[in-house]
Amino acid sequence: MQAPEAVQKYDTSSRAADTRARLEEASRRKAEEERVKAAQKGVRKEYKAGKISEEDRARKLAEMASNAEQHDAARLSRLHRAKQDEDAAEQAQGVVANVSGVRDFL
Repeated sequence: MQAPEAVQKYDTSSRAADTRARLEEASRRKAEEERVKAAQKGVRKEYKAGKISEEDRARKLAEMASNAEQHDAARLSRLHRAKQDEDAAEQAQGVVANVSGVRDFL
């Protein structure tokens, strides 16, 4: 035995239950998304290096090679200066030792 169409038309209890279920499911999904988002807040994203063109790559390599040459030249210059200073100090020490030896002789 079925209820008349007019009564079924106004009976919204099943639609209300469906709507309530959909809203609860949407609320659960939103809460889960917020938990995931909060958990990822402190996590660093994966770093992915960008692609550079061959021209930029060649330019950077040439710049690095130039910097290395300048560094080597400066290093050699410092080494030569240190060696000259060391030789001058040894010569000065030798002259002083020579003079003091002569004085002791007299």
